Amino acid sequence: MDKRWIWIILGVFSVVLRFLFAHFPTLTEQVYSRGLFVVIRNAVDYTLGFSPIPLVYFLALFLIGLLIYKIKNRKKGLTIGQRVKQLLFSTVAFVGAIVFFFLFLWGYNYSRIPLEEQIGFEMEPMSIEEVKQELDRNTTLITSLRQEIKGASSYALTDAYYPTDFEHYLREDVKRTFKELGYPTPGRIRGRWLRPKGILLRISTSGVYIPFTSECHIDAGLCPIQVPYILAHEFSHGYGITDEGVCNFLGYLSCIQSENKFIQYSGHLSYWRHLAITYKSYFPEEYAEFRAALPEGILADLNSINEYQTRYPDIMPRYRDMAYDAFLKTQGIEEGIKSYGRLGMLVKAWRKKKGL
Repeated sequence: MDKRWIWIILGVFSVVLRFLFAHFPTLTEQVYSRGLFVVIRNAVDYTLGFSPIPLVYFLALFLIGLLIYKIKNRKKGLTIGQRVKQLLFSTVAFVGAIVFFFLFLWGYNYSRIPLEEQIGFEMEPMSIEEVKQELDRNTTLITSLRQEIKGASSYALTDAYYPTDFEHYLREDVKRTFKELGYPTPGRIRGRWLRPKGILLRISTSGVYIPFTSECHIDAGLCPIQVPYILAHEFSHGYGITDEGVCNFLGYLSCIQSENKFIQYSGHLSYWRHLAITYKSYFPEEYAEFRAALPEGILADLNSINEYQTRYPDIMPRYRDMAYDAFLKTQGIEEGIKSYGRLGMLVKAWRKKKGL
């Protein structure tokens, strides 16, 4: 039997299993998310995870090498029709392999029990009045917190404020948050800086978790102030959370509960920007006046974030959003790309549950 059939069969089987898991989230949670995925997480992190070089580069080299090998060893003497048939067959087999490894290594987590149900959150939308109240509260908070960062001036903060062994430090912050919420945190998931700079930012993405390597990545061109929050978000993906809004929330919670003031500030400022974008969409003139009155240091940080973003303009943002929105919806995230905007509701639910 042609070996390509193996990947086609595995791909089809993995999709069927995905639909089965979708109807039994409790089964997914126990068998996969808190079972097999934990084994995979440990197996990769304590072997390949020790590589000093991001595994995604080895994956890219492997795929390029595989393509070259297939081209050099293609069958001779075939008609055009036979070549087209073989190409389609190989393409379907390749897609089957991608689907299988994606779902097996991480993707079945899309079918697990939502965090809101596991934690018992009461989800309610935020009114624009609540958004403004939260914005005012967080403005006071970030103003006070920034003053507590040792050595901070009126200039924008830089990576000089990162704690020693930043990756390990932040990973421990995320693990404490997951433990508090009752989620397992197996292994020692890696957070990698992806180069060349702008490779993700040009598609309006700051970070990405790649299931095929089981590693988290953030763009090396990202503003240093955003890095703790974005990496905490990606670590949350690495521990089996698929919903973007939930990962935003877990990244925020991990940062604000850190013992490091700079990491706290990164989390609070990211939430502040989320609120500010919402408020600005309703009251652009009022927001402009509000922003202009911010302390000099916070303005410098916000301007620094904006300046970093302008270095790497989007490439076809509309089509990127459409494609990613469609992908999320096929994985059971009904809100699609709008799921990113659930941060405010999750923070509200958390504060209510904690009595804050």
